[in-house]
Amino acid sequence: ALGVPIASAVRAIGIMKAATIAIMTETNSGRKMFDGINSGSGAECQEIAAEAASYFDRVIHAIS
Repeated sequence: ALGVPIASAVRAIGIMKAATIAIMTETNSGRKMFDGINSGSGAECQEIAAEAASYFDRVIHAIS
């Protein structure tokens, strides 16, 4: 974003990455987003979570 220091943008993307992975793998400490819909399937989402993490890493690399 224009006017946002690069370090702040990188930190924000890192936070979004951590939150996304926690939700996808159901390791978040808060309320489960999809309780009853896919409860217990977090272990099955490891590959897609790793792929999502790589996209966040690409964005961080691109703006750094």
